[in-house]
Amino acid sequence: MQVWREDGVPKDVPLFVTESNISSQYSQAYMDLWGGLWLADYVGAFLTGGGNALYYFHYLPEAMGPGHNGSPGTFNFFSADQDLKIRQPLSQYFASRLINLEWLQPGNGQHRLFAATADVVDGAGHALVTAYPVLRPDGSWALLVINKDQENAHTVTIRFEDSVRHRQGAFAGPVTTAVFGKAEYQWHPDRDGGSADPDGPPTATTVQAQAATSFDLPAASVTVLRGKVLMTAGGSSGD
Repeated sequence: MQVWREDGVPKDVPLFVTESNISSQYSQAYMDLWGGLWLADYVGAFLTGGGNALYYFHYLPEAMGPGHNGSPGTFNFFSADQDLKIRQPLSQYFASRLINLEWLQPGNGQHRLFAATADVVDGAGHALVTAYPVLRPDGSWALLVINKDQENAHTVTIRFEDSVRHRQGAFAGPVTTAVFGKAEYQWHPDRDGGSADPDGPPTATTVQAQAATSFDLPAASVTVLRGKVLMTAGGSSGD
């Protein structure tokens, strides 16, 4: 997006994603858990980076067909038979529910998105955890957190920083967590396409949080953390 602006797209021209997905061909990657992780990270990055609107185009059921290297798949939320009768929801359906119902607040209220950094990296310095915080219209904070590490869970603590007022904060009180990972969804391919087992839904829990509370991010997962934040006078740096 920065490249587009540097190439001459004026700042007052809105940026919309009206149709996109992992590739232009069918692939097993759409139905795999990885497809849900990709969608969550993609949506969070685009909106946090200044995007104005993003739409999921392939919400209609569609039968699976051969795609990349003959891999059977579909672009869509649901797997379906040849009569377009839905068989089951797929990974991007569950990721979309987390985005639209857990991270963001349904309706026409104003959301404020902020930048976040994480220090969970691999040996080459690649970010394994990305997070997208939003202040919702109801006054609660929600973090969309993606653990891209396919093999390892990670435990994190979360700090909020107000550099203007020189305050730091943390979740305080009840925090709702919604997790979508291997324990909730696994794709099993076969020659006819495959199926998911388990097939959702995300796991929802509530924890009583304070400044020192840590949160577990399962391997290959999308997690939404939502609650109130208590800000206090403090230092000048945070994660």
